Amino acid sequence: MVREALCLRVRVPLRKLSRLISRQRVSAAMGIGNLLLGDIEQLLTDRAIGRRKLHRMFGAESQCWIAENEIQKMYPGTSCLLLPSATVGLALALEALDFEPGSEVLISGFGWLSNWSCIHRAGLVAKFLPLDDNLQLRAEDVRERITERTRAVIVTHLMGRGQQAVADIASICAERGVVLLEDIAQSFGVSVRGRRAGTFGLAAWCSFNHHKLLSTGDGGCILSTDPEFFARMSGLHDHGLVMKGGKRRPGASIQPGMSLRSSEVVGAVLRGQLARFNLIRTKILMQYDAMAQACQRRLQVRLIDPNPGDLPFTVLFERPDRLIYPTLVDSGWHVASNVPWQRESFEGALASDPALAATLTRIGSVSALGSGFVDPYFAIADGIDITDDVSAVDDVLSRLEIN
Repeated sequence: MVREALCLRVRVPLRKLSRLISRQRVSAAMGIGNLLLGDIEQLLTDRAIGRRKLHRMFGAESQCWIAENEIQKMYPGTSCLLLPSATVGLALALEALDFEPGSEVLISGFGWLSNWSCIHRAGLVAKFLPLDDNLQLRAEDVRERITERTRAVIVTHLMGRGQQAVADIASICAERGVVLLEDIAQSFGVSVRGRRAGTFGLAAWCSFNHHKLLSTGDGGCILSTDPEFFARMSGLHDHGLVMKGGKRRPGASIQPGMSLRSSEVVGAVLRGQLARFNLIRTKILMQYDAMAQACQRRLQVRLIDPNPGDLPFTVLFERPDRLIYPTLVDSGWHVASNVPWQRESFEGALASDPALAATLTRIGSVSALGSGFVDPYFAIADGIDITDDVSAVDDVLSRLEIN
């Protein structure tokens, strides 16, 4: 499975890549927050089970309700709703927006297939945005690509790194009457120029699955800066009912919806993870500094530096030809050209958009070493996780194969 994932669009010779995979350290418990699960989560979960109320609808003592309010304090001006996944969050947002079929959504081709899947399933068309050499969106590229068919722009804050142009993109969207949405699935708690990523647009979705900064095993949430839009999504998630004071109440209008509520066990675990957020943040920054300094000292490579407010759980660097190691283009379904049903439209766009082609070339030249997180499927084939001693960075670098 690991070998297939890394070789999907392989840039490393298969024989050498096989040797790399056989040597790398792959933890059975990948992730960040889930590696720190412990007494706090156990205590809160035991309390939830002890109440014999695992549904989330019994009032202000609901663990889900409390967790949502704690997140809202971290994200001023938003309303928060826990969901089974971040994917569900985007699906609800697109359903609530109810765009005309065939409308276009601008989005990066480097992200995750859930976003492209939701766009496709909503009957919309993904139009791909290029990235610069630092894997950042440029506001001018967004402006140039908005057409009369564009209805939304999705800004993806990836790998714990905020998109620095998001405020300018928000202004462009407001000028052109286009909705701005934000994907913070991998970037909970990240800030851009002093403001939380996820608060610049109409809505944002975050993941709490086992790979993420905070983990409840599976799960996610949707945030919105617009109370009416939030109520619409809330109604869609629970048969037209909304949460008020931790209890289900009729919304402004009863609408056909689904049953996508979270459970008290998830809420309890999330509250424990939220209590650990400052520790997680400190550990990630410490791990990053150690790995980044070691890379520069021993590999003498150019790093793609994070920005203030980032929580960079990977060290990104320009891979020299002498190094046998996967690049980000080898990261499976994080790249649109690696997704079978998306490949044709993405590669068609490459043929007519030199900037987009340059983006694919760029991610094919950038590699990632874990500085808090290791995941071969994301082409983060080696590194240190959040629990490792920083002295382990030298062992990581000694495992790399140099031509």
